[in-house]
Amino acid sequence: MSTSPYAIAPGFRLDEIIRLAETRLAAQLTVAIAADQRGMTFASFLATLEAAAIAALVALPSSPVGRASLITIVIGFGIGTLIALWSAQPLKWSMPGYRPSDWLAEISSVDTIHEDRAAMAAHYDEMIQDNEDVLAANANVLRSSLTAVAITLVCAAIAAVAAHG
Repeated sequence: MSTSPYAIAPGFRLDEIIRLAETRLAAQLTVAIAADQRGMTFASFLATLEAAAIAALVALPSSPVGRASLITIVIGFGIGTLIALWSAQPLKWSMPGYRPSDWLAEISSVDTIHEDRAAMAAHYDEMIQDNEDVLAANANVLRSSLTAVAITLVCAAIAAVAAHG
């Protein structure tokens, strides 16, 4: 017998709960793909800036003002790039739907289809929460990358002013 809190819902309501849960899981997947794309785009942008800063550090004549700023930018943008790449790494994700093998235990049980659907609703609720946790954690990581870039720009400006005089 199902111990899901959704088992007390009438069939029509349980159908709607599951439909909306599947819709939310699909929407979360769309948001996750967009977040990964944003992280990869930002990481690519930072990597390009990082390469330009390294080239400038190597190619430009040495001056205390430029060198201090460029070293700061190389280090800070390097850190920002690595953090952005970390935010875009493949992660464990809960997708809508079920594999047929997920039903094997239910086939031999005495639960009704209503109880099975109640268990499905509870499972979807856990999946939605897991996905929200992943999205929040990745957003925090990408925010850290943005923060690293902002701090880098401030530090590079301070280094230039300090070296200038």
